[in-house]
Amino acid sequence: MQWQHLIVGDFVHLSLDEVIPADILLIRSSDPNGICFVETSNLDGETSLKQRRVPISIASLSGEVTEFEPTNFKATIVCEKPNKLVYQTNGRIVYENGHIEGINGENMLLRGCKIRNTTFIEGIVLYAGLP
Repeated sequence: MQWQHLIVGDFVHLSLDEVIPADILLIRSSDPNGICFVETSNLDGETSLKQRRVPISIASLSGEVTEFEPTNFKATIVCEKPNKLVYQTNGRIVYENGHIEGINGENMLLRGCKIRNTTFIEGIVLYAGLP
């Protein structure tokens, strides 16, 4: 999957060792606790894996992270614009019922990183654009 084929709001499914094609909000992971590991060496040169997590409110939509259904996701995601502080993303999920949950870099999968030690993930494209 390549970034030029994605638009903001698309749901994506990625598997182990795939390169993340856009900045994505993690919404599902093969891990029952909603955890995903990413290699960020393309961004920061570090070879140690970084842990990312599904936001708590998304995990609770169906009671288990591994059963997320896009049709149940009735919310608006608001995020700041991309900036030079790659790991300091801030935003929020605003649900139809008025509940608001903050999201941050712990919930984000950044373009150019690789999925590691996680069979699959699913997410929502937040930023897609030029390389």
